[in-house]
Amino acid sequence: MRISVKCLVTSFMILALMAGAAFAGTARVNMGGAANTPYAISAETLGVARDVVLTSVGASNNWAASNVALSYALTQNMTTQNLLQVSLSNAAFNGAVLYVCSLNADLPGGGNVFRVGTGTPAAGATSFNFQAGAPVNAGSFVFLTSSACPDGPGAGAINANMPLRVPAFSSAGFGTATVGTVTAGNIQVDPTSTVNAVNIQREYAVVLTTRNMVIDYLNANLDGPGTGTTFVQGTSSNIRRTNGGANNVFAVNRTNTDFTVVLAGLIPGFQTTTNTTTDWTGVTDVFLANGAINCAANLGAVSTSPSGAVVNTAPYPGAAANVYDLCMNVNGTTELTPRTIAGTYGVTVPGGNPAVAATGSFQVWALNAFQAYVPHMRWDTADNTRTFVRFVNRDTRAIDAQVAVQLTGVAPVTYSLGSIPARGIVTYSARTIAESNGITADNYAALFTVKTSQNNVHAEAFFNLVGFGTRNTTLYEIEGNKLYNMK
Repeated sequence: MRISVKCLVTSFMILALMAGAAFAGTARVNMGGAANTPYAISAETLGVARDVVLTSVGASNNWAASNVALSYALTQNMTTQNLLQVSLSNAAFNGAVLYVCSLNADLPGGGNVFRVGTGTPAAGATSFNFQAGAPVNAGSFVFLTSSACPDGPGAGAINANMPLRVPAFSSAGFGTATVGTVTAGNIQVDPTSTVNAVNIQREYAVVLTTRNMVIDYLNANLDGPGTGTTFVQGTSSNIRRTNGGANNVFAVNRTNTDFTVVLAGLIPGFQTTTNTTTDWTGVTDVFLANGAINCAANLGAVSTSPSGAVVNTAPYPGAAANVYDLCMNVNGTTELTPRTIAGTYGVTVPGGNPAVAATGSFQVWALNAFQAYVPHMRWDTADNTRTFVRFVNRDTRAIDAQVAVQLTGVAPVTYSLGSIPARGIVTYSARTIAESNGITADNYAALFTVKTSQNNVHAEAFFNLVGFGTRNTTLYEIEGNKLYNMK
């Protein structure tokens, strides 16, 4: 018998739990006739708090939970003195008088609306209890609106809008409404239900495509000697070879929202800021242009003789997506060196709440020549200690060579090594390079640049110590896309 009683009690408890889970109240938001859809607002507009309105559907006498803005379906009877508890997250009340209404399908004509209660939550408040002044049967729904309940037959077209306030600087994501009913003593009647009421989303997103620039030593354009003072035409689209221009593309995508930057009376723009350590050697000016016109005209001010952190701004030309180029002109006479031009970028919204600027590499400049690094170039005047570097030119034309000498604590200095004949072999010694250029240090590092295709050069570095034979030092050789450590 005890076993039977225990089984009966256990079964009852399980059924009770299942009933409680199955009959929870349900909150619902409908925006402008779109069922289960929150209000969409641009995060960029939230430099200040914004008042928005969840709108109902204005069909005549079609009072249904799918048409009103914010509703809560009851699974338990709501009696007089019960409280409808409403809590908001990432959203708030805007100070308007709000009415709790319900539908009485049993009244003559059906579909008649009556007032359940009213309240005036303070502007900025995130929770409020609305006290019921009339009972509502289980299976019905109540809804919140800033319009007085029609209260009687012939209610006419629906006007069940619900105003909300989105706080300033709210983060992207959803603002929610949590609704439930309790007794005056705060004992739960209908469990709470949470629904998305506001969708806070970024209106603008920017995608950066890094431009890989190729400094021309190989006469790739076939219009003169490749001196490394301009870029290869056609590398990274829209390069203007005639004046050494280069560009970069930022693609700005826009999301349509109910409350956009334009509706808020804000004027968007675009801005790039380079790092303070940017190397501007050889660059004459920097500006932003529309991506569709190949740097033919600037959108904003031109930054001439750039130095350090350079800010370039441009207006946002329209409501649709847009592409910007970051254009740079070089003087065409200064030999360019490899570098990365990086910084921050993003859409600006003066008076609004723009996204934190993104960081990235705008342009990467590389050579189309051969380079090799020898960390120890050693020599002495007696020629007992000697480092040599030998280059084999497989090209059918004579090619120029240079060396950047690096001493401890001193910026590299570049010296010409003359030319290597077509199909020729040239050997450079550490002593000859030093004495020809006034270098007194007997041990220095050297970066060799041979101005031809990487595949046209083979190189070897070796160290000769008189009396002890010959042994190789380290040379890093780049051949095509392969890196060799020759020892």
